[in-house]
Amino acid sequence: IVAFVGYVVLVLRHRAFILALPLIGIGAFALWGGLYVVLKKTSIEQKKLMVVSVMLFLAFMYFGNVFDLILRKVMGYLTTGTAEDGLHFYSVIQTVREAGKIPFETFANRISGSQWASLPL
Repeated sequence: IVAFVGYVVLVLRHRAFILALPLIGIGAFALWGGLYVVLKKTSIEQKKLMVVSVMLFLAFMYFGNVFDLILRKVMGYLTTGTAEDGLHFYSVIQTVREAGKIPFETFANRISGSQWASLPL
């Protein structure tokens, strides 16, 4: 991808380099074709491929800062609770605690309009 972006910048600055585009396509085709031939002749066990896939996925999650993003979102969601004039935003744990005190009849009436509509069939 970096090479492609570099080539685009080069072409934008010097229009004559657009003539090299077919050579780049041939090179990419040769690279992918060579990889296909080499990998087709080698047999890799499925278990090894799965281990390598999991390792690459975890590396992506770690180096892509995905773990931190997910953890930050979850912690922000669980710990957020503000009380200001007008609207009151409660934390999730406080809301769940308060919802546990509501009788089933009230819950059913607010969700579906009647107790009978919320009973499982």
